[in-house]
Amino acid sequence: MVHMLREESLGAKIAVQDGVLIYYCLQCSYNTPYKWNMKAHKLIHSGERPFVCNVCKKSFNRKGNLKTHLMVHLRDVSQ
Repeated sequence: MVHMLREESLGAKIAVQDGVLIYYCLQCSYNTPYKWNMKAHKLIHSGERPFVCNVCKKSFNRKGNLKTHLMVHLRDVSQ
């Protein structure tokens, strides 16, 4: 049995199927069983970029992208 719910804060529909939650994006075909993946995915549509480089103020929608970017500044210092 499948139950559909909607979670406004995530901008997602949630299906409960065989005891497993599946999050469905309301704006595209993306889906995931992990709430944190849906939270990260939501930033793609919102344009929000909460991770900001403290060196050059460039912003990113994922923490991992900021970490990768910071390597640019570390290379500049070591040269």
